[in-house]
Amino acid sequence: MGHPGYNVSYWFHYRQHGGPEMQHTNGDTLVTQIKKTPVMQQVKKAVWGLRKKVLVARGGAPSGWYDDVYSHGHEDYVNHYSESRYLPVWEALCERIAPGSSVLEIGCGPGQLAEMMLDKGVGSYVGFDFSPTAIELARKRLPNCRLEVADARTTDLYTSEKFDVVVATEVLEHIIDDLPVLERVPRGAIILATVPNFDYASHVRFFGTVEQVRERYGPLFESLEVATHFHAGDPDGSHGIFYLLHGRRA
Repeated sequence: MGHPGYNVSYWFHYRQHGGPEMQHTNGDTLVTQIKKTPVMQQVKKAVWGLRKKVLVARGGAPSGWYDDVYSHGHEDYVNHYSESRYLPVWEALCERIAPGSSVLEIGCGPGQLAEMMLDKGVGSYVGFDFSPTAIELARKRLPNCRLEVADARTTDLYTSEKFDVVVATEVLEHIIDDLPVLERVPRGAIILATVPNFDYASHVRFFGTVEQVRERYGPLFESLEVATHFHAGDPDGSHGIFYLLHGRRA
């Protein structure tokens, strides 16, 4: 058959039918070698750019995209909150919530942060997410809490009762309508939210500096504190930075 590097179609047929990946002398598999070529890097960049354009045009990833993510049972979504890579920023967030506060969480996911807030002394809690799978997981974790399938852009939960604090972690970077969503939070409520400095498949934006975060969100707050936090186990932010927003809705 000749050198496998010169017969890519054969290699794909071979792998599709169960053949082991062939190793090159440097230890890389052929598929790794192909991925590293300049042409494939350009293809990857073009595909990523096209996906982003489609994502933005749709206003963000649909609920079904997140259903797929949650349904795969990744440990990030089933582990106890103490094992989460988000633990440092969650701890900082909980420190900013007064004991006994009433909390509404936008995009609660499978309920790990909710469980942590309740353990830390939150008085009452309501959470919602537009992913039915996320809410199913959250209800298993927190059977005594009010957890609803709802869209942040249309729900009336913001005014269903008076909330002292509104939480939105890993939400704003996923939707085009981030500002309209925050505008729906009643004036006077404390908002605690996060945004990242890194891109991801479902991100429609990310931020390079604290100043960029302030420029976008500052006008919605009476005053806005922006703190930086890293992933658990990351001492220098090399795995990405989370900006934690804290302020009162103007």
